[in-house]
Amino acid sequence: MRFYTPVLAVVFLLLGGCQQSSHSPDAPASAPVLKQDDACPAAVLSRVQYYLSVQDGQGHGPDPGSHEWYGSVEHQLARQGQSSFPEGGTLAWCDSVLAAQNVKPTFSCHDNSGQAEQAICQSASLAALDTWLEDTYMNALRTVDGQQETSLKAMQRGWIKGRDACWQATDISHCVREQYIQRISELQAQYALVEPMAQTSLVCPGERVYTVRFFNTPEPAMVIEGGPRPLLLWQMKAASGTRYEGANTLYWEHHGEAEFISGVGAESQVCRVTTIKNG
Repeated sequence: MRFYTPVLAVVFLLLGGCQQSSHSPDAPASAPVLKQDDACPAAVLSRVQYYLSVQDGQGHGPDPGSHEWYGSVEHQLARQGQSSFPEGGTLAWCDSVLAAQNVKPTFSCHDNSGQAEQAICQSASLAALDTWLEDTYMNALRTVDGQQETSLKAMQRGWIKGRDACWQATDISHCVREQYIQRISELQAQYALVEPMAQTSLVCPGERVYTVRFFNTPEPAMVIEGGPRPLLLWQMKAASGTRYEGANTLYWEHHGEAEFISGVGAESQVCRVTTIKNG
């Protein structure tokens, strides 16, 4: 069985990348079908919406990721109908839109930076993820103090080293992008910076009870509490049910029950899933 280390693993995320489940929102039905390498990830599309919203103050407007939404964004930029503008929904489109908004990273691009930072300076979509992570990290810092603050700062320094190691990857930009998406998701879920979209109780043998919260983070995540420490897991594709994996941890839910494994060499246990609350 394959498990993933939360910070350093590079995990695939696209608009249709994860199988839909009862805890996952549906993608816009009108979103275009693009090749995997060409499509703009949902996390980057959300940054376009952040910098250039086409909805009114009450949230009315075209669904992000729809053809109408792409057209509305291009209309605001006075680029609608221009044959030279990239196709809506592509990564090139997101880069062009964010570049038009003059999105820059949080660090100086004039310094003698490594290849990962150079890639960020050359891509407005990576710069947008960099600024998003900075905001997320600062919000996480506000929730902790003492040893927890020291630990969080050390983890962030470790994450930066992992990001910079993307110079070894065949596609540096792809590696950097996935590192940012996962780190943003990790911080949002671990420090409850976004509201959970659902919450359940997991009742395991011996009446051991855990609290499970599902988060609609850029990379869908869940947090299990009730053991020695909180567990962070990531949504995976599954032939049936809802499956999440973390560091030596598995949660696989089917029909009101969940297979739960936690710890090196731990045995699988079947637990009841109860008291579901929709966000």
